[in-house]
Amino acid sequence: MPRGVKSIRKLTSLANSLNHKLIMIIESCADQPSELLFLDATVGWRWLGARIELGEIKLQRDLNQKARLLDVKITASNQDKARSFARLIGKIWGLPFSEEPLSGGSAAFVDNDRELRVQFHTDIGAAPVGPILYVKQFEGFNGES
Repeated sequence: MPRGVKSIRKLTSLANSLNHKLIMIIESCADQPSELLFLDATVGWRWLGARIELGEIKLQRDLNQKARLLDVKITASNQDKARSFARLIGKIWGLPFSEEPLSGGSAAFVDNDRELRVQFHTDIGAAPVGPILYVKQFEGFNGES
């Protein structure tokens, strides 16, 4: 059995023991995150068809912020690409997507102002708390991007 398969089995076993159904794998190049891949750990394991190629990432520590987000909802600007990506990551991360702008509460906000990005907020009107993910491109479950 190839070493990678053993590692994936160990990872899915650990996820199941912690009652998690999804594993997000962060690939990196030169110590910089470059891509997010996803494993479904419900029955054995299988790769999900979604793939997210990352640009820059700003973490909470980079923003001098420390926050715990509870009951996060995801929303997006009115651009089609931002909404499509918000629906995809909402489905993957198990976050409810709101078609309407949020008026309060913790939020993940997807915007497409020059580049696609995801920002997390303790309150939708507050400054981002991190991480901020800049997305170069993405592929959804059916190859949409």
